[in-house]
Amino acid sequence: PIARKVWLGTFHSVCIRILRQEIEPLGFTREFAIWDDDDQSRAIKEIMKDSSLGNLTDHSPGSVRSWIDRAKNELKGPDDFRDLRQDPRPKIFRAYEQRLKGANALDFNDIVNRVIELWQKYPAILRKWQEHFRFLLVDEYQDTNPAQFRLLQMLAEGHKNIAVVGDDDQSIYAFRGADLRNILDFETHYPNATVIKLERNYRSTGNILKAASQVVRNNRERKDKTIWTESGAGEPVRLFAAQDENDESLRVLGEIRGLIRKGTKPS
Repeated sequence: PIARKVWLGTFHSVCIRILRQEIEPLGFTREFAIWDDDDQSRAIKEIMKDSSLGNLTDHSPGSVRSWIDRAKNELKGPDDFRDLRQDPRPKIFRAYEQRLKGANALDFNDIVNRVIELWQKYPAILRKWQEHFRFLLVDEYQDTNPAQFRLLQMLAEGHKNIAVVGDDDQSIYAFRGADLRNILDFETHYPNATVIKLERNYRSTGNILKAASQVVRNNRERKDKTIWTESGAGEPVRLFAAQDENDESLRVLGEIRGLIRKGTKPS
């Protein structure tokens, strides 16, 4: 029966489940809507038609939306940009937040941020969920952003049972707000942590691993590791310098066609 208490999901799916039960103290109903990209863009375009916001010539609706997304990933609200007095974006941000509240809606970033807000304002609710999630396991930890880090930090404070899996060399979502420091500083955040390096590779041959390691070791910030395999050296790595993405695609297609002509099955 205790297994029924185990939750498995993304940050957002887990937070939606929590908010459907707990969001009412924040002034939303449990039937809140979740705005998609089109809903966000439409609201921002309508807000930007208001001439009282100031000079908008330097900002498109898309760039404003990206700016708001980055701010929310960093747990910032409109009031955190008081220094940008001549910039219309904080005013747009404030009007956008009012529209969300008036529509009983959250955007994608709010899903995590509203849980954090709820727990900060209502410690008893936080304690309830700390007791529910006594053990935490997080995959792809290198791609967590500041808001997700804060969420985990608050939960883990209850029982201090947190295990994360990740590879700093595979962090690819900085453009979406991922913060590599989350994994690089894990032992600083949790001084009693045990670090287990998973260095055996089951997917690639030795030559591929050697070439990849020679490239990635040039990263300025990374944890030292030595990847190895029992798959043998394999074929030598071939280097192809493409002129652009189309040239690259044509090369891949050519390789596939050649293999099929030699009898390789397309599957």
